[in-house]
Amino acid sequence: MLVADELHVALFAAGWLAGRIRKDVILRVLSVIQLLAISLTSYVLINDEMDSQSKFNVLCGALALWGVAQVRRRAFDHGLLIVS
Repeated sequence: MLVADELHVALFAAGWLAGRIRKDVILRVLSVIQLLAISLTSYVLINDEMDSQSKFNVLCGALALWGVAQVRRRAFDHGLLIVS
């Protein structure tokens, strides 16, 4: 299944980063990414002045950020980012 393979690639990258970078730094960066995803999604939903194509493009970017932010939850589920 393609989605499962992509998830394993993301988890592998998160696990590799966890061995190279301090865990609190990774968590802070992913938290900022998640806040950016929330902000972009809210901006698109509230803004009435944007045309539909621009809204679609920004929303696609926001959804991509949501996907990156979900790596944190998956990495914790699999024990890759255990804060020590």
